[in-house]
Amino acid sequence: MDPEQLARHIDHALLKPALSDEEFADGCSLGRELGVAAVCVKSVDVPRAAEQLAGSKVLVAAVAGFPHGNVPIEVLCREVEWALDHGAKEIDAVIDLSRAVSRDWNAVKERIEAVNRIVTGVNGRCKIILEMGLLADDGVKRRLCQLCRELEVAYVKTSTGFATTKGPDGAMRTVGATEQDVALMAQEVAPICGVKASGGIRSLAQAERLLALGATRIGTTATRFIVEQARKRAVGAGPNATRSKAKGNGPTEAF
Repeated sequence: MDPEQLARHIDHALLKPALSDEEFADGCSLGRELGVAAVCVKSVDVPRAAEQLAGSKVLVAAVAGFPHGNVPIEVLCREVEWALDHGAKEIDAVIDLSRAVSRDWNAVKERIEAVNRIVTGVNGRCKIILEMGLLADDGVKRRLCQLCRELEVAYVKTSTGFATTKGPDGAMRTVGATEQDVALMAQEVAPICGVKASGGIRSLAQAERLLALGATRIGTTATRFIVEQARKRAVGAGPNATRSKAKGNGPTEAF
């Protein structure tokens, strides 16, 4: 895959809680420059993202119910409608994880179906965030994917990039996309739904491995670094060159 094709598989994430106006503008400019699929923003930032990306092919993707999905379905649906009304073309919505781990499939389905209906009603794309790293049971993971396939959502997505778990040493760690989860998701939903791998993707090697396993979108803040690696490899410089120092676009972010 050449660098331009790779960029078209990337959603550039601008989701840090304390993102400055300068960082936001730089991120939108980067998305335009590289020709990414979408710039993924908080719902409150949709109007200015739409303004800054106007005239380009880069879509505005808005997160909803983010990052933990802990909002009533009515509130989630209103957030989705507001984001679409103000320029979003794609919605990345978080499931209610408590309902999922409790296997309350009717409630889970109702939530996904409601969001998908709103998004597809205006010809948008719906991505459902499953937060796979917090689900210990593969049976639950598979059932969530099956529901999304049955409802024909556009994408299932691995992670928000903001979920944490406690490790054996007691330290908290961020969970994100894993090869095992991406392969499982692709197995369950293809070819009806795409798979968006997101969370902790910081290198070209990671991105390409996840794409090979069935991911069709990559969500990352390390967009410039990943595309620059691909460009340097294309001209024979190798993929391990020193990363870009551009603000907000290095591979040190969690999501």
